[in-house]
Order: sequence, then structure tokens, then C-alpha cells
Amino acid sequence: MKKINFIFVWRISHEKWVHLIFTATQKLVDRWYTNFTVDFIWSGSLVDELMQHSLYGTYLLYHGRLPKEQTITWMSKAQYTLMPSLFLETFGLVALDSLACGVPVIGEKKGGLTPFIIDEHLEISQQQWLYDCMQYILEHNTETYLVWLQQKALDTASRYTTQRRLDKFWQLSKNCKKLLLVSDYAQDIWWIENYLFQLQGVFQKQWVLCDLFWKTKRVTWWRRKLDLVVAAMNVYAMIGLWKKNISKPYELVWLHSVQRWFWRLSLAFLWRTKKQPVRCMYHDFWLLHPFPSSVYWEDQLDLAESFYWYMQEGKKILWNKRWYFGWWCLVGAKYLYSIWMFFWLRKVVDVHLVPSAYLLPYIQRKLSNGSHIEVFSHFVSHARDV
Repeated sequence: MKKINFIFVWRISHEKWVHLIFTATQKLVDRWYTNFTVDFIWSGSLVDELMQHSLYGTYLLYHGRLPKEQTITWMSKAQYTLMPSLFLETFGLVALDSLACGVPVIGEKKGGLTPFIIDEHLEISQQQWLYDCMQYILEHNTETYLVWLQQKALDTASRYTTQRRLDKFWQLSKNCKKLLLVSDYAQDIWWIENYLFQLQGVFQKQWVLCDLFWKTKRVTWWRRKLDLVVAAMNVYAMIGLWKKNISKPYELVWLHSVQRWFWRLSLAFLWRTKKQPVRCMYHDFWLLHPFPSSVYWEDQLDLAESFYWYMQEGKKILWNKRWYFGWWCLVGAKYLYSIWMFFWLRKVVDVHLVPSAYLLPYIQRKLSNGSHIEVFSHFVSHARDV
């Protein structure tokens, strides 16, 4: 039988359900399924556990954290991408990257991943676990089935091409030719920062002046936490944004992540000096939940609407933490912080954008009824019309 290469391209951490891959792989090998490997690309808290696994080096292979281009190359060589996430994805950009390479995705149909699970045999559920999906694939390892899945993957990805994204952008921006992208950090922390660089490149090819403004200094875990403390009165960020905004007559300011460094003063400045439309994209749950990486179901977003249940959601994570009372105070402060942020976002932003339709009601509840909210899906540059 032809060997099957599975690939995992995510944070190698608990919320991405990496342990499910370990369990499924061990179970398959124990039952004499040996014609497969699982490649891991990225970093995370469970890397050491991966490298100490008894199947590491034979069935489980680790390649470290690679640049986006190399990652796509590895992904293109695989037959299936594993995405057994506990975390509720806001969109699923890695899944779309995979489909655009013609590589189907195995995962749970929830949140942003829903449209990217293209066959029932690739869907993780209470009735069908990751082991069952991988076993089915190994037992039905035919060229016909794989070619059919690959074509279906390309068909799905063709809805998220660069051109479709541009068409939607022109519609929302009224043919803007001078654009300022604003986000907290320029460092390649996660997928979104890389995505914004891609976005700039796409606009520049369309003869759109597209500048970026964000913090460029080295970003460590402690620096990000310190930024949150000083963000309430971040005069430095406000002055920087003011200088950037007056240096060129931008036709549109597009906010991405502004809650971790820019915060209130920068938004207040935009409101006071506003001469152009402002858009805001909500990429994650940071303003909706005390611990975004611990959001596994939409019900948790519903619960976090009220202060009491917001604190209860925090309690689930913090009950065994040191300095429990201090953490508890920080969760309460974040709830008030989020309310304040949405107050300014309502005043400043003309059009609010979400990457997936299921997020619409959650952002709508935080804004006034008259707020203009649109679904503006991500894209991948290697997706093509088929």
C-alpha cells in the first residue's frame, strides 16, 4: 500500500488537541497500521513531549517552526492535514492553506473550520474520533478517492482567492488607493502577522499605497504583558499613529489587533481627528472572553456576555493557579477593559469586519444595533480558480 503522509501545522499545545494525534497514532501502530507518518511543523508547549514519544522518529516527525513558504511546501507534499482542535477557530487559515494546496483537512465541524471539512469521513465527532478517520483513510487508500478529495479541496479553496478578496475590498472601501494598516505587533508571532504582510503585498501589486503601522521591537511574553499594563495611557503609540496619519493623506485606516498596545488613546485620537473612514477586523476572541485560547465551544462566548459568567469562565482556568486572587482581579479588569474598548470602537469604526459568519451575533451584541458589520473572509495567495 502507498504510504500516507499526514501533517500538523499549528501550535503544538493542549488546546490544539495534539494528544489526540499521539493517541490515534499509537493505537494505529498497535493494530499494525504502519504505512503512514505524521509531520509536525510549528512550536509549542508539547514539543518536548512529542520528541520523547516512543514513536518519535518513525511515525511522528518534528521539523520545527518554519517560514510560511517552507511550511506550504511541506503541506503540498502531504496527503492529509490534521486539525483536531479543541479551540474554536475564528476562521481556520491553516485549513484554507491546506485546501489551496489540494490537501484535505481532518477536523471537527465547528466554528471557522465548518466549511473546510469537505467529507464526512474526515469529520471528527462524538461518533467518529481521529483514530477512526485515520483508519478509514489507511484502509481506503485508493488513488480515485484521494484525487476526488483533492479536487474538492481545490474547489472549496477557490472561493477564497486573492481576486475575490480584492473585489470585496473594493466594494467596502470604494476603490481606496491609499491605505494604512494598523496592528499591535509586526513580529511574526502567529499566523495573522504573516497574513498582514501578505495583504500589503497584494495591495501594492494593485498600485494601492499600503503602509503598515505597528510595534516593531522584539516581542516577548513579558513585554506583551507589560504593554497591556501601559496600554491604558499609551501616549507613545498615540503620537506615533498621529505622525503616521498626518504624513500622508490616507483614504482609509484599517485596524486589526489594537487592544494589546494601541488601545484607548489611539482610538480616541482617531475619533477626534478623523478625516477618513475606519475599518476594524476582529481576528480572535480577545475582546469576547477572558482566555481566548480556552474557548472550545460557542456556548462559552454566550456565557461570557454577562460579568458574572465572564468571571466564571475565568475561574475555570484559574482555580489551580498561584496568586489566584491577583489573577481574579485581572480577569475583572479585562472585562471592564473590553467594554471600554468597544465603546471607542463604536465611535471610531465605520464598518466592523469578521472573518466568519458565525461571529456576527457576538460582535453585534457588543456594538450598537446601527453598527455596520460585514463578513470579510481571509484569503490565501496560492488559492486559484478551478
